[in-house]
Amino acid sequence: MKEKLRKITFSLAYYYFEPDLTDEQQKEQEEETRQRNGYFHKWVEESDISPQTQEPYTKTLALVEDIETGKMYKVEPDLIKFQK
Repeated sequence: MKEKLRKITFSLAYYYFEPDLTDEQQKEQEEETRQRNGYFHKWVEESDISPQTQEPYTKTLALVEDIETGKMYKVEPDLIKFQK
């Protein structure tokens, strides 16, 4: 089945420069923002609340699998890159 899944690279979070992070917070940020290899499974929709307007909306996320761990994650579309 994995042969039919598209390979991707992805990260779990956006990188933001924050000068006042503790060493532990810095390590956590590095872990969340590092590039990983994975498989794209499908697009999923999820409800959320806009922080600006407090209005509900639906966002689309990628359901991806980490090749190393087998863990599944919901990832923002612009944090994934499909491999050729």
